[in-house]
This record gives sequence, structure tokens and C-alpha cells, in this order.
Amino acid sequence: MDILENLKRKRELQKARQQQKQVSQIPPQPSPVKEQPQKLSPVKQEPQRSIQQPPPKCSPIKLPPPSETKPQEHRKKPSPIQNEPKELPAIVKRPKQSPPVLQQSLPVQQQQQQSNLYHPGQKQYSVHGKVYTIGCELGRGGSSRVYEAKYNNKVFAIKVVDLENVDQKIIDGYMAEVELLQNLQGEVGIIQLEDYELKDDENGRELLVVMEKGENDFQTFLRSSDRSPHMIRYYWESMLNCVKVVHSKNIVHSDLKPANFIFVKSKLKLIDFGIASAIPTDLTSIVKDCQAGTLNYMSPESIQHRCEDNKVHVPLASDVWSLGCILYLMVYGTPPFGHITSQVAKMNAVLSKDIEYKPIEDEQLLNCMQQCLQRDYQKRPTVTQLLEHPYLKPVQSEMSSFFGRNSATMTSTLNESADEDILAQIEAEVRKNTPKTAAKNVSRIIRKGGTSTSFNSLSTTK
Repeated sequence: MDILENLKRKRELQKARQQQKQVSQIPPQPSPVKEQPQKLSPVKQEPQRSIQQPPPKCSPIKLPPPSETKPQEHRKKPSPIQNEPKELPAIVKRPKQSPPVLQQSLPVQQQQQQSNLYHPGQKQYSVHGKVYTIGCELGRGGSSRVYEAKYNNKVFAIKVVDLENVDQKIIDGYMAEVELLQNLQGEVGIIQLEDYELKDDENGRELLVVMEKGENDFQTFLRSSDRSPHMIRYYWESMLNCVKVVHSKNIVHSDLKPANFIFVKSKLKLIDFGIASAIPTDLTSIVKDCQAGTLNYMSPESIQHRCEDNKVHVPLASDVWSLGCILYLMVYGTPPFGHITSQVAKMNAVLSKDIEYKPIEDEQLLNCMQQCLQRDYQKRPTVTQLLEHPYLKPVQSEMSSFFGRNSATMTSTLNESADEDILAQIEAEVRKNTPKTAAKNVSRIIRKGGTSTSFNSLSTTK
């Protein structure tokens, strides 16, 4: 009996051990279940599919956790998804290849547009077969416009006169201007005529006058420059030389003003002969059909002396009055009656009101203005006489005022015996200083630098 019981116990123990072994063998089975979250990791790659290529079927659906077999399917599917980007760059490269072609074509179009704006886009005028490209407007007056024009890489000024519905007398006046310019060709100080043509075709009737172009006008120059004594004397002489050429041809300009003097290669030249007229050789003045000119520089006789049919006498001396007004402007900064705004009051002032001359140091300059601005035109000096005025002979005139009675001896001694360096010093002092200052400096130069006995004798004589 004891033996049987022992056997039973052994069997029970064996069964218990087997059950324990079976129980101990069961825990390893959950390991694949625990590993399933690791297998679900490919699902996190799904957002990449929506970023790279969003299919409409997959983007709104959220997939449930896959079974043990489904992860294998996901492992197979990522391979084509990963391979798709290999094709996408080809799609991305296609638009990248086209812009370079557009970028190469755009500059060509821009260059064509710019060239069209510079040449065909601009207005052009043909004068005797020469095509002038029109630039900016330089000025205007009445029915005429003056433009900058370019031909064969050279710049000109072209005057375009609209003659549609214009009286024949006005047309004759413009043609007279062209004729005067032709007569003055080659003269120093006169704007040069390049070409002209009177056109009458389907586009209308107009006169084209091509002239040399200046850099700036004298009026603009005066506004932006310091009016030193030397500058006034220099440009006064330049203007006189310009007008002398015109008067030598018995031509009255009739509209002298700063704006009608222009700089061409730093030299003054006279322009705008639209009002100018030639005087017959047996007369002293011309008769014009109406008064013309700029009121600030207009002479009294051009306003007052009228004959029948509203005609006025205009002598050469009328230009001298205008020159005197320009000189007055250079000295005082305004014409004699420039402060008067009313046109009627200004005309009355030109006829009768006394001209105010503020005190200045240069007595010869003051005298020169007063001589030009005499209301009796017969008393005014000619342009030739003004070129000989003491104001333009500073060495002789200022030596005369300083040395008094010995001026003749002084001048002859300077011309014959003085050293050239001393003469140069004297002339420089006179040109850059006022008369009183120049006279003092000249006296000092003579006392210090006179090497000849003549200089010493002159200084002791004083």
C-alpha cells in the first residue's frame, strides 16, 4: 500500500511539473503581440505619402491597427512609394528647364523696346533728305517750337514753324529771318544756319530751320553766376562784338535780351532774328508794321515813335538801348524797370520815368550805362564807339584817373619801356579789382618793381 501511494504521488508530482512546464511555456507567446506596435511603425510613414503625392483615396482615411499579416503588406507597399520620388524629380525638372529660355528671350525684347523708343519711337523731321531725330524742347514762341535734333551723331537745334492758317506777312517774316541768317553765315558771334526747308504737303505747311545748338543761354548763366567786375566787362565786350557784326550789315535785331545770347563752345553767339530787319542803305531806321520785342529791353522809340498804319521807326540805336538794359541787369541784378509788374505802367516808365543808378565804384561803367540809356536815340553811342569806351580800356582809363595830368606820359612809358612781367601784373590787377583798388595796387607795383628809370620818375612825379 505504501508503494502504491508513493507511485501516485510521483505521478501527481510529474503532472504538476508538466503543468508548471506548460504554464512556463505560455508567457513566451505574448512576445509577438508586444512586438506588434513595432510592426505598426510603417503606418507613421503614411503622412509622407500625402506630402509627396496626395492620393484622394488615402488622405481622408485613418487606417485601423493592422493584424500580424498586414504589416507584411505594408512592408511590401513602401517600396513603390519610396521609388516614386525617383520619378517626381523629372516632373520638377521640366518647369526648371523652361525659365532659362524665357530669361534669355526677355532681354532681347527689352533691347528691342529700348531701341524702338530711341529711334522709331521719337518724332523725326526730314530736311532735304536728312532725317533728324527730335529730342527735348528747347524753347517756343508764337507758332514756332525749337527742339534738340540729332543727325549723323551730331546735335543741332531745329526750329519748327507751323504755317497752317498763318497770314502771309508772318510767313514772309520767317523767311526774312532765314535770309538774314544766310547773309550772316561765317560771321563770328552769330548762330550758324545748317539747313532749312519750306514744306507744303499732306501733313501741312511748315518751315524747318536747322541751326547749330548752344550749351546754355546767357540769361540762365547770369542767374547762376557771380557777377564780378571782370565777368561784367568780359561779357559786355563779347555782346558788343556780336551786335557789331549785325549792325555792320545794317540789320536791326530789335529783340536783344540775355536769352537771345547763347554759349557755343564757351563763346557768346547771337540768336533769334525773327524780329530783325535790314535797313536800306539810304535810310537811318526801318519801319515795322507793329511794335515787337521784350518790354524790359524795349527802347522808347519802339514804343512811342509811330507813323500811320500803326508803324514804328526802329533805328540801330534801338539795339544800343537794349544792350544798356542788359548791362544794367549785370550790374544791379534787374533791368531798369524790371520791378514794375504792370505792362502799361512799365511802358510809361520806359517813355518818361528817370532811371535810378545806385552808386558804384567804377565811374566808367556808370558812364557807359548812362550813355546807352539816353531816351534820345540820336545821342546814344554806336556799338563801335562803345567798344572804344574807357570802360573797356581799364589800364589807360584807370591810370588816367589815378595819375591825372601825367596819364599820357604814363601810357607811353608803359607801352615803350616797361618790363612785360610788370605790364602783366598791372593788367591783372585792373581786371580783377575795382578801379580804386586796382589803382592803388598798380602804384605799388610801379614803386616796387619798376626797374627802369621811367617807372621811378613816374612814381616820383605823382
